[in-house]
Amino acid sequence: MIFTKKKRYEFHPVQLLESTAYLPNPSMGWYHIYSFCLEKEPDFEELFWCLEKNETLALVLIDIGNYQKTDIPEEALMRLHNIFQFFVENKKEMIVRVTYDTEGNCAEREPEFLSQLQSHMEQIGSVLQEYKEQILLVQGLCIGNWGEMHGSKFLTEHRLKKLYDTWRKVLGKEMFIAVRTPLQWRLLHDEADFEKNTDCMGVFNDGMFASPDDLGTYRNMQIPNDSELTEEYSWTSSWPREKELAFLQTLILHSPYGGEAVGEAAEGDLKKAVEELRQAHAVYLNKAYDAKRLELWKQEIWKSEDVWNGIDGMNYIGNHLGYRLVIRKADLTGKKRQVFFIDIENIGFAAFAGKAVIVFSLEIRQGMSFANKSFSVPRMEAGTRQTISFAVEELLNEKTVGKGMSLQLKIRIQDSKGNCIRLANAPDADFVELGSLVFH
Repeated sequence: MIFTKKKRYEFHPVQLLESTAYLPNPSMGWYHIYSFCLEKEPDFEELFWCLEKNETLALVLIDIGNYQKTDIPEEALMRLHNIFQFFVENKKEMIVRVTYDTEGNCAEREPEFLSQLQSHMEQIGSVLQEYKEQILLVQGLCIGNWGEMHGSKFLTEHRLKKLYDTWRKVLGKEMFIAVRTPLQWRLLHDEADFEKNTDCMGVFNDGMFASPDDLGTYRNMQIPNDSELTEEYSWTSSWPREKELAFLQTLILHSPYGGEAVGEAAEGDLKKAVEELRQAHAVYLNKAYDAKRLELWKQEIWKSEDVWNGIDGMNYIGNHLGYRLVIRKADLTGKKRQVFFIDIENIGFAAFAGKAVIVFSLEIRQGMSFANKSFSVPRMEAGTRQTISFAVEELLNEKTVGKGMSLQLKIRIQDSKGNCIRLANAPDADFVELGSLVFH
């Protein structure tokens, strides 16, 4: 039993259990692709019924191939506004990719001149800027087959830099842009920039686990040459898988990483895939492609000594994308000064880094708040724990606490936009109950 000068009370903690349910939290998780030809009016009513209700992310693919030789007309830009507004209204955070090609024929679809492409980037970028709060990142520089930055005549270092400069100028300094390979990132940065990494650029990988080089994402070591037999690699060359993954591990600490898992190669076997996704701090994955790889994960079972033992591989991976917060312990300690402490662990693949607040509340009964206290949530790297603590007096109002009163202590976390961050202890609730204070 804990005593104050005027009151006495005891804290009864609840049993904190960890759930393996999927948490539909902001800025992370599974996504589906929603494609639009900008010259066609979308059927938003039909699209509404196609939305995945349990996903917070949507990859919005914008095809502008029919504007190869001309600027984008105003009616098409207004259509783009309407598309983005649709996803905002349906509470979907967007991953945006703009492309001239959706069939693998970018050479026939892209503009002849770089200046036309830059003009399109400026037009579309001005619309993107208006929705920057609802966009997680922009994939690519509008070039390549399927917008994936391969097969294009604009992939020279000089042209890449011009395109990136155009994109960055119109999108602003704080919007995340992802290129397709680590090499492309290096071509756009001096080696000294690697340590700083201040320009919000990351990498996306739509060839995960497809082959030893992830479909050209890394250097193919099956065809060695003299330079590949040494351990030294130049800044502007492609590196082998292990070296690139080590590079990514540092590079994408502060930018969202994800893409598509493809094929049936051994690189994608469950244990290997989890190790790589954890190393790369994976935040998002396509839930529809590749069906072969996803089905293989469903058939594999995760083995461990915790609550995840026996869970199928697809659920294990999906439920660890991005951050996943679980409260490990909550209690009251101290004699002269009583302090609540709450241990929170991030067991996800990636950091919990968004601007958020943690709110503690005492309630007389559900929905009737007695007192609240808020804290800023510190950045939590994957696999780390944080302890939040505060004195009991910061919540109690001695003048209104009475004998026989029982107050429930609850915790909730919300981001700067007011979105609830679900905790693994209570996946279906906006809060987690920690216990009750009973006064005598």
